Amino acid sequence: PSFGVSAGRYKCFGCGAAGDVIEFVKEIEKLDFLGACQHLVGGMLHLGNKEEVQVRLSEIRQERQRKEQAAQQVALNRLAGMVDRVKWYQRQLEAEEGAREYWHGAGIADESIVRFRLGYAPKCPLDPLTPSYVIPYFDAGALTNLRHILARPNGHGKYRPEFPGLTNQLFNTDVLAEIDEVDFGLLDPDEIIIAEGEKKTMVLDQMGFRCVGLAGKNGWRSEWAGRFGRFKLAYVLLDPDATEQAWGVGRDLRLRSGSGLTVKVVELPHKVDDFFLRYGGDVGDFTNHLGWGRVIR
Repeated sequence: PSFGVSAGRYKCFGCGAAGDVIEFVKEIEKLDFLGACQHLVGGMLHLGNKEEVQVRLSEIRQERQRKEQAAQQVALNRLAGMVDRVKWYQRQLEAEEGAREYWHGAGIADESIVRFRLGYAPKCPLDPLTPSYVIPYFDAGALTNLRHILARPNGHGKYRPEFPGLTNQLFNTDVLAEIDEVDFGLLDPDEIIIAEGEKKTMVLDQMGFRCVGLAGKNGWRSEWAGRFGRFKLAYVLLDPDATEQAWGVGRDLRLRSGSGLTVKVVELPHKVDDFFLRYGGDVGDFTNHLGWGRVIR
């Protein structure tokens, strides 16, 4: 047979797709996780008791969450032993002629290259036909992610993890600590920016803005909201094509931070790095845009 179902999971032997009932609905109906759950609930309500359906849906979500947390812990345990790999990538950056220029072209200064421990891989682990530029994530001294930017993107996006199973993490979390090691003179001590992308975060950081980064416009996770409890004002600043996601992050942060946090959504006409590097924006212009951000009520 070319398609089989066993123990609540499916497998297509033609294309290799596999998963549970939610993954199946996501694939067939082209929905995200929440949309697939709602689709299933809509169908099941015609077949059974509404309360039973809601209980079953809750069980599915909890089971999925347990599996994701277990997989994430396995990945973090594996990363814990890879700090030497980060150092190797740093050495490759110094050894490969012209590799450092990639970071310079992105607006990243030498000081930031060292501080963020940026690197270079002659062969990307998950895409060995191309080199990649490496961004490690550290949280309280622990390595939590390794992201690769392909030097020659191949039509399947330009980002790759170090290995499968790594999940989204916050970038530059040291600035969430009570005492910053770096002086951010352009924001008050109780203000912070949430930006999209590591390179944009580093550009803002070296210009004097306290900033953490998401790994893409859909990179926010609700459990992070509590980490912003010490701040009084947070600016959510995603790319121009991510207005809906920016408001989603802002509302989630406002509701879940556990403090009297004010959240502003800031809409720039360009991506943050382009704003400075391509269109000549300066610190004053950027600060004005922060002031024009819309408060989430």
